[in-house]
Amino acid sequence: MERALALLSPADSIRRWLLLRAGRAFGPYIVDRDRRVALGFSISIVVAFLVAVSAPLYLIALGPLVLGVPHLVSDVRYLVARPGFDQRLPILALVGVPLVVLGVTTDPRAGFLAVVGAAIAATRGTALRRAAVALVGLGLIAIASAWPRATMLAFAHLHNLVALVFFWWLRPRRRGLAWLPLAIFGVAIAGLGLGLHEHVAEPLGTISGRVFGTTFDREVMVLADPLPYPWDGRLLVVFAFAQSVHYAIWLRVLPDEARASKTPRSFVQSARALVADLGGLIVIVAMLGAALFLFWGFVDVYHARVRYLAFALFHGYLELAALGLFFAERGTVLAAPGASEVIAAE
Repeated sequence: MERALALLSPADSIRRWLLLRAGRAFGPYIVDRDRRVALGFSISIVVAFLVAVSAPLYLIALGPLVLGVPHLVSDVRYLVARPGFDQRLPILALVGVPLVVLGVTTDPRAGFLAVVGAAIAATRGTALRRAAVALVGLGLIAIASAWPRATMLAFAHLHNLVALVFFWWLRPRRRGLAWLPLAIFGVAIAGLGLGLHEHVAEPLGTISGRVFGTTFDREVMVLADPLPYPWDGRLLVVFAFAQSVHYAIWLRVLPDEARASKTPRSFVQSARALVADLGGLIVIVAMLGAALFLFWGFVDVYHARVRYLAFALFHGYLELAALGLFFAERGTVLAAPGASEVIAAE
């Protein structure tokens, strides 16, 4: 494994060269985590917005294939391994089993049952908080029973916002700086909701015809069919943007927030920490999975993305169940020196 990690050394050399030259201008943003996270997250949101406005189909088609598997690894790392939930048998049974059933049946009620399971398994939480989480889970099961397709569609959109909740809640911070990316996100959502892509992407021709095996209308039918024109297309573009921000949070923002050290790690250090959290076998399997979907994407982008989304169906419900566990047990995900922990956030 160390030999494999050594392959990242050239990337670290380039990183050091860039930091030395950028240190004078961006030094405060490099050493100050609050500033660094706020600036980096804001830039990610702006980039996602610009691509969503100009080429939303590219985000929809390529985003899951390029960033999907790494973001699933981050989910498991920070929502399962870091808090030590994989060491607690009741959580594995009451949350893990419903998620497996969800993967087999695609029934959203199984996913929401994981939230109820989280409430039962949260034995370190107060009865009132556990009851609140259980009621949310039961309410979602009732809604999914009455309107299964609408519930799945709504959850596909809304689960992208769960990462924003984790970003805000992760650890104490200077709230003024944390508001900056959230404000930019809100302005971007408003702009996309008003149809800015209609004035940019349509003239560019990036939403006309077939792109990577799919069309704008086809994606609208999958992700925004209930809405009338033009709101259906606008909701699709909002989804593309929010999904990209979701990936940015799990892959860049939360790892930076969860580090014990306030300063950034090198690539080798980051890879070594990932192996320490998840184990070498899981990391290797994840790398092979990411390579598989990328290779498949070169052959058939559309069907590769569809298969990835089917494979990744569990992760939104995992995020919701983990949020319930953290709420019930008054926990905040933080990094501990050399390990990980869930600390009380009274």
